[in-house]
Amino acid sequence: MKLYRACYVDIYDEKDVLVFFAENEEKAFEYICEQNVDDFVQYLIDDTCFGELLEEIEPFYNEAIQYIAKKDFENFARLYWMNIQKQHWTLEEIDVSEEIDVYACYPKDVLEKDDVEIVYIEKDLTDEDEIKELVLIDLAYRESIREPFRDFVTDRAINMSFNERFYCDEKGFIFAEGLPIRLRDDVLEKFGFDESKLSEFWLNNVNEFFEDNDTYRDWYIEYITNKKEPDILDDGFYFYVAKKMLENGEWIEYDIRKVVMKQ
Repeated sequence: MKLYRACYVDIYDEKDVLVFFAENEEKAFEYICEQNVDDFVQYLIDDTCFGELLEEIEPFYNEAIQYIAKKDFENFARLYWMNIQKQHWTLEEIDVSEEIDVYACYPKDVLEKDDVEIVYIEKDLTDEDEIKELVLIDLAYRESIREPFRDFVTDRAINMSFNERFYCDEKGFIFAEGLPIRLRDDVLEKFGFDESKLSEFWLNNVNEFFEDNDTYRDWYIEYITNKKEPDILDDGFYFYVAKKMLENGEWIEYDIRKVVMKQ
């Protein structure tokens, strides 16, 4: 069995990026075809303009018309896919050891093939919690070294940044919408109309996030309050933040799926 990643020419969601095992390229394309048959059958039933369809199927008309006459839409969909849609898919073979299991990690929004992360775990591991933790560690490491994530973490702005989470309560962002910038009325009331308590609120949230790592907490406070350069934060810091945000579902939420060899 070989590991394949297949990508549609236009990626809009997770159905357009597939990770699976197959014996060879021929079987791989058959697998992709089967993943698309039901949707195409529904398209034939609900939305097809048969005038346009007849032009497309002209090269294989004699075979196609037999399925259409019998209303065998499933086999017609397979025939159509292999002749028309197959060319829009790119197939990539990935080298993988027989000693590992493969996990495909799908984020909520899939817009390009690299959005789907492929993680490898030793085959002799059986504890599901341990496996989930190892997958999460791998994902957190990858994210922690990416420039967009590091820019997000080092952004000192109070919105659209890592720092924003420390200006949130159980209802969300503590500032009211619109200008001028001001606290929500209920937050201001909770502060006893003393806006100086904002610093204390921020610090309490920072302490809570970094509750199990005083060093990283102190670095972040120093970075924000004294406007230090980002080099005060090391690789371990970014990994710590990435892992915690992934665990909390605050950065990317993944649907983690084991890629199983089908017999």
